[in-house]
Amino acid sequence: MTSKEYLSQVYKLEQIIEKKQMRVKEYEQLASSISGCNFDKISVDGTKTFDAPFVKWIEKALDIQEEINNLKMKLETCRNEILEVIESLDNEEHKILLVLRYLKYLSWAGIAEELGISISTAKRWHKTALLLVKFGPQ
Repeated sequence: MTSKEYLSQVYKLEQIIEKKQMRVKEYEQLASSISGCNFDKISVDGTKTFDAPFVKWIEKALDIQEEINNLKMKLETCRNEILEVIESLDNEEHKILLVLRYLKYLSWAGIAEELGISISTAKRWHKTALLLVKFGPQ
């Protein structure tokens, strides 16, 4: 894993959580909608379910919500670990740049404006900072 991949974990986890939350909303919408008869389906004699049609959507939503809660705990741990790694750097500009890029998700233009530097300088500092980042077992 490269330094860039390590620092990008928070963003990726947040994206996964956001997608799962969208699925929960979809399942909740399906649970609250009225389902109609499906005449295209072939009728097969078998075990009949006595659950209401919306129950499966509620159960799926609850399962995914549990996954989201676990991911949020992992996200908080990951965010703290990455912040500790960033704080271990000596150069304050590098620390600020990495926080703005990987924890605040600012664009290069936003970082340059925030730090009062050019975009090329921000990218150069970023490249240097990535080389200085030490993570994992030492």
